[in-house]
Amino acid sequence: AQDEWRILPKLTLELGLRYDYLTVPQTLNGRISGELDLAHQNYIIGEKSVPDCSQAQQNPCIPGGGFASVPHNDHILYAGFHKSFLAPKASEFEPRVGFAYTLRDDLVLRGGYGLFFDALPARSQYAQNQLEAAYWPWATGFSGNANAVGATLTHFSSIEGHFANPTTPSSPWGIGGYYDDPKFRPAYSNQWNLELQQQFGKFTSLSIAYVGSSNGNTDYTGYANAAPFASPVSVTRAQVDTLRAIPWMISSPHWGASIGRSNYNALETRLMRQTSRDLRMILSYTWGKSLESSSEIGR
Repeated sequence: AQDEWRILPKLTLELGLRYDYLTVPQTLNGRISGELDLAHQNYIIGEKSVPDCSQAQQNPCIPGGGFASVPHNDHILYAGFHKSFLAPKASEFEPRVGFAYTLRDDLVLRGGYGLFFDALPARSQYAQNQLEAAYWPWATGFSGNANAVGATLTHFSSIEGHFANPTTPSSPWGIGGYYDDPKFRPAYSNQWNLELQQQFGKFTSLSIAYVGSSNGNTDYTGYANAAPFASPVSVTRAQVDTLRAIPWMISSPHWGASIGRSNYNALETRLMRQTSRDLRMILSYTWGKSLESSSEIGR
């Protein structure tokens, strides 16, 4: 929703409010999603329970001797219901405000502010992390024989979810890939600008503007389960492993948290000249500075 009011002969105000509603993605066909909670050393499964492969013989199931045989199973938690971790926040309110004030007939001051959320793109990547990295105890491969030469073709849908042999890893502690913080939140951006525009005659104008933004909850990704600092050569590997957030898990998983921050400030200038009906010439220059904490982490 957006509207514009001419409050005074020289002042125009514009207000708007955007509301993005996104439904919570759900897993289908028996698939499950998971999370890695580094702070509490827990792997979280989005289900009430998962049967042993010796009983179920299909995805999802826990191999070997079942849940009791999984190492460090006291750090494997069930969410208690069929939970989707894919959208921690389903909707956002995003206000907008702008104004234009005529200082003189040939001089105008404009400004604006808006709040923006990175909702949909972030969640698509977030979903991929939960279903392609934190998949345990779902099997992502096929072990067996199908569609041999001369045999009747078996459609993939008849194989997926009903594997000939369980191929689920014995535990989640040796799986790499990308994971996300259970409290992952959508990134946001506060953006604003202030512009002074001077008209010179009918065909020439000069604009000087300040543009800025402050952004938060950006994805900060890296090898978060690696030892946080280097150790002397005299320290054994086993001793280094004890420094990890989860000592019994491999150090290679990428783990993302919405803790990144950034800001941008710039001076923008623009000289515009309408030389004819069909030709406009614009000369512009921007001096800007950006500070951020997350764009190159983990890449």
